[in-house]
Amino acid sequence: MEKLTKKDPETKPRSRLKILAIFICTIILLIYVFSVNFLGYSFTLSFSPGVDAMPIIRTQAGGRWYSVGIAWPCAGVHSLFLYTLIILLLFKKSDISRFRKTVYFIAGAIGTYAVNILRIIVYFHILGNQGLDAAQTFHNVHAELLFVAWILIYILLIICIQKFRLVEKTTHGIQTLRNSLKFW
Repeated sequence: MEKLTKKDPETKPRSRLKILAIFICTIILLIYVFSVNFLGYSFTLSFSPGVDAMPIIRTQAGGRWYSVGIAWPCAGVHSLFLYTLIILLLFKKSDISRFRKTVYFIAGAIGTYAVNILRIIVYFHILGNQGLDAAQTFHNVHAELLFVAWILIYILLIICIQKFRLVEKTTHGIQTLRNSLKFW
């Protein structure tokens, strides 16, 4: 098998895909850094030049600076993709209204985003307090479990809301409360 060269037309789509992946990762990480800075943590985002470059997040903990390169799967792109796939499969077999599906989807996407922010914060917290080995163990094992736990809890929440008609009961309770307050 011949090695592909830069002049080979098949390399253009691959390099465009890499550039797109870096762009998506950068946008997600900028949102993360802004959100995390808003929460009171000091994070900065920088880039090293080149097509294979990864965004680098830096933070200071305990008087030391820590820098970590974030590949696009680690930035939460995979979890957002998996969330979308799982939730769409769940909705395909359900008789939930289109409006509620939209609300559930958006709320779940925001929750998935929040879980990814939590994962990055916890990673840097472990890195600063317990070192690189503990942070790598968290990254490779426990961080994935955060997403799995989130998606299972969220699906169970949707099922409970739908099965026990919690929205209707809440609406009825609010209407009853309003009617009783009007009576006074």
